[in-house]
Amino acid sequence: MVMALAALLTLGAATLTDFNAEAASKTKRKASTRTAAKSKKRSTSKPRAVAMQTVYSNPETGEWIHKGRRGIIIHRDSMGTVRAMTPYTGSGDQGRGYAEVINAYARELAGDGVRVYSMVEPTQGEFYMPEQTSTMGAEKRAIENFSSHLDKSVTPIFIVDTLANHKAEEIYNRTDHHWSPLGAHYAASAVARAAGVKFRPLSDYTTDTVRNYVGTMYKFSGDPAVKQNPEEFVYFMPPTGYKSEFITYRLSGGHTVGESEPHEEPFFRKFPDGSGAAYCTFMGGDSRTVKVTNTGGTPGRRLLIVKDSYGNAVASNLFGSFEEVHVADFRYYPHSLIDYIRDNKITDFVIANCISLAFAPNTTARYETMLRGKKSSAPAQESSDDNDADDEEDNEDND
Repeated sequence: MVMALAALLTLGAATLTDFNAEAASKTKRKASTRTAAKSKKRSTSKPRAVAMQTVYSNPETGEWIHKGRRGIIIHRDSMGTVRAMTPYTGSGDQGRGYAEVINAYARELAGDGVRVYSMVEPTQGEFYMPEQTSTMGAEKRAIENFSSHLDKSVTPIFIVDTLANHKAEEIYNRTDHHWSPLGAHYAASAVARAAGVKFRPLSDYTTDTVRNYVGTMYKFSGDPAVKQNPEEFVYFMPPTGYKSEFITYRLSGGHTVGESEPHEEPFFRKFPDGSGAAYCTFMGGDSRTVKVTNTGGTPGRRLLIVKDSYGNAVASNLFGSFEEVHVADFRYYPHSLIDYIRDNKITDFVIANCISLAFAPNTTARYETMLRGKKSSAPAQESSDDNDADDEEDNEDND
């Protein structure tokens, strides 16, 4: 939940209004029936009108800060770069329950020889939030605190410092709540290091670009400045020869109510310039499981990534690292993860979620459900903060 931010400041000609105003009230997401036909026809509705609040403005440098719907901060720096971000204001011990459920998986798998890893992914606010908000560094502290509750049998994969080393690069999309494919590549390198397997350099990949991309933060914030500052969505495709086998889930009211037979299809989807759905390049979205074989990775090492949509962009960077790469979304996978791991002889199990989603109580509950192997009675909710709705339906065209 987005909470109140810092205090009233005055900086020369600049003025900073009170960040302690009430956060915009949450809007409950409407449960929707998502059929195959609907997935082909995405909504093109505009964000609801919102009174933008200018909380800082400096006419001399051109820098300003807006506060949009859902408490999103939109920052234009002195170089003219516009970036939309959500401040992290979670409590210091918020991730303890999440750590405990990961420990439970490690204990259950102790006799199977499965390596268990945890990767909590920071948002771009950790690196780019303007200093007036005083939230930079909060996510790193929360992740470190969470990791202190993990059993020694779980390997934490810290990526805050890894990403900070590349802060000057385009590691996050400015107009979207996800990281960029480049940021995901650097995160994947940390997974490979932790697992002790080889890792392909970017020079091995083929690059493609979706131009004039505007992601989810325009819809979430309602700020026209986000739409007026599109970016390039640059992604990387590994060498061909691998095979991708998908199971697609049928959803109703946020519940998984059915699934397809396993079938082959491309791992990557091509989107035209200007499409707001570009993040669905990877796997075609979230409500599906994929098994990738013939990767050229380390023989005998089989990886399962259980994730939210941040993990979609990570998986393909590890095709050359593991013999098989399996990917499932914890919100939609309706079976026992323990059974999946044993049935597919998984050797490396990575639980990877964005911090806002990882520490949400419903996330812990759903992982507990998959540990027990029973279907969840709750719909596939996203984070308690609606901006982190990692769902293919959120990657709409913003035309």
